[in-house]
Amino acid sequence: MKGSRGKNKPGKLQTHFSCDAHTAAIRDYAIFVREGNHIDELLSKQQRRSIIDDESEKNREVIEMLIDVTKTLTRNGIALRGNDSDEDGNFRQIVYLLSRHNPVMKAWLENRSMRKYHTTYLSPQSQNEFISLLGDEVRSQISSCVKDAGFCSVMADTTPDVSHSDEPSVAVRYVDVDSCLPKERLVRVVETKDKTGAGQAEDIVKCLKLSHIPLSTVMFQTYDSTASMSGRFNGAQQKLSEMLERKIPYTKCTPHGVNLVVEHGCSASPLIGKVFAVLEKIFVFFTDSPKRNQHLKEKSEEVGNYLQLRNLSKTRWTARPESVEAVWRGLEAILSALDAITKTGDPDSKTKAAGLINMILNIDFICGIMFLKNVMYKTKSLADYLQGETVDIASALIAMESTHDCLRRIRMADKEIDDQILAAIEVARNLGVDPIADFSRLHRVRRPSRRLDDQPETTAVELTNVSTFYRAEFFKFMDQMCTTLMEKQIGLKDTFNPFLKVLHPETIQNVQELVGAFPSAFSQESSSALHSELSIFFEYALKEHRRMEKERQSQAAPAVLKNERSFSLLKIVKSCSRNKISGERLNDCTILAAEKDITDVVDVTAIAKKWSILKNRPQAIA
Repeated sequence: MKGSRGKNKPGKLQTHFSCDAHTAAIRDYAIFVREGNHIDELLSKQQRRSIIDDESEKNREVIEMLIDVTKTLTRNGIALRGNDSDEDGNFRQIVYLLSRHNPVMKAWLENRSMRKYHTTYLSPQSQNEFISLLGDEVRSQISSCVKDAGFCSVMADTTPDVSHSDEPSVAVRYVDVDSCLPKERLVRVVETKDKTGAGQAEDIVKCLKLSHIPLSTVMFQTYDSTASMSGRFNGAQQKLSEMLERKIPYTKCTPHGVNLVVEHGCSASPLIGKVFAVLEKIFVFFTDSPKRNQHLKEKSEEVGNYLQLRNLSKTRWTARPESVEAVWRGLEAILSALDAITKTGDPDSKTKAAGLINMILNIDFICGIMFLKNVMYKTKSLADYLQGETVDIASALIAMESTHDCLRRIRMADKEIDDQILAAIEVARNLGVDPIADFSRLHRVRRPSRRLDDQPETTAVELTNVSTFYRAEFFKFMDQMCTTLMEKQIGLKDTFNPFLKVLHPETIQNVQELVGAFPSAFSQESSSALHSELSIFFEYALKEHRRMEKERQSQAAPAVLKNERSFSLLKIVKSCSRNKISGERLNDCTILAAEKDITDVVDVTAIAKKWSILKNRPQAIA
């Protein structure tokens, strides 16, 4: 607006806007708005602040719900994403379910177009951030517990997964300072490329460092009996001691040892081996065909008191008593079903069924299965007990000794074994088997030629009756089991002698062994002084030392069952539909599923705050 000042003169408005009075007025107004207490301006500020706070609070509530959904899914080992599209994934579908019942989540999804960048935080990248924060929080709590305990035992084991890569898992065992009970925690799962002892020891050290567990707290190590782990010179147990520059006592997994006890016992007696071979054939015959299985179910309903047939595990020999029990209790139904199949089945089934009947209805199988059903549960009870998370070394030794004594009593009870053999003979007769004739057919005596031996009196004693033969076979089985179990027991006791003898410090050597196991607390130079103090103040310190050594024994892991349980979770987390999952996401998902008690108490509000400050977020949260 120029006004009427002339062609080359400024207009009235231009003159006004550039005058000193207008400039001063604008300056005064700006100061008033910024520092004044005008009621209109105050109301405007409060309203804007209230709107921002409400929006931030709703954003916080949404993020907490998203983190909680992630926590729930990973806790139960459930996939977050779909096979073909993220829209069909469990994470999104549960969020959509919440939105149908929660107005805040509903508004969050419906108003996405009104937000900057249209953010919803439902993307795979956001899911990974939530998983990572939750996994870090669980590992942080485990690290804190280990540091509070002061000492821990490390456990490691490997398994191939569905993507055909080796996945070693590393776990720690420590005594909780609050409950004074041992706890076993999964630390990390990694993909190994070096299966040597040195390579696996490096993987263990790497996992501990990544999980912020001080290497100085590692006092024991427990692995299985493979050469790469247990080797005296190049095994992982020796290489870990070399890396940490101190002797770390090594314990072989005791349930694995019990498994080997049963395996070696079965290998010692050909008769027992044949019994298990027949059990396997029975299981395969009925489970390979739904029609045959239906025959067995129908006969089982008629007989009653029947157990489902169990497979013979190729690795878990201690699980075989269940197979023995199932066949023994269902023997009548099995024979009846096989007989029906020989009459109505197809030619191949008829042939196999007839062969199985001949295998079952012979004195060797009947005597063998009757003996095994009374013995095998002894070792299974030991294996089940050793798999408990709270079992310590002292308890494991006591259980192994008790089982060994029980097996020895069975071995020495000749009359009871003879009674079992006579009972088996009676069962065979009831099943239509002539035990003497069948035994003669199966075990015809072949005398060696006199020309091969100038002293005939040294020829092996002829087995004159059925009882003598079967007693000898059972003794082979029992002797081998007792010998192997005693070897495992002695090996475990030798490893922990320094801790078992510390309460009786008769010699300086005992104290030196103990000092060597705790380099962070003692030095070898202090061995003599410590021995003198223990000798002088033994009675006064006895109670405290017992408490400390009980704690050390509890920290030593007698088994790697925590690792084996993590493998089951790993197979769930890394299923065939998601076999490309790897790296930190796999680690985080597995540890959240393995340590449910810690995952359940993770504070989602604190996680949401950590998430908000990871980077500059388009949406602020309170």
